[in-house]
Amino acid sequence: MKTVDSPAVLLILTGALLQSVGGPTYLSQIGYVAAAVALLCGTLVFSERYSLLTWFGAAVIVVAIVVSVRAQRSPQRTE
Repeated sequence: MKTVDSPAVLLILTGALLQSVGGPTYLSQIGYVAAAVALLCGTLVFSERYSLLTWFGAAVIVVAIVVSVRAQRSPQRTE
């Protein structure tokens, strides 16, 4: 089995795979998800403390992603 030695090559391949599976909208949401995951990891791993407003922002990100994924999965209406 071949391995990928360069992080840049891995990033490009992963981005291409995600875009082919989910499209550009799905791929553009990765940054928002990464921010929310980093917030959670900072709290759990490094015992960081964040304000209630920051957690509210993370909740808004989660809700927006759920709405977006549901909209992409639903059949398109034609009028």
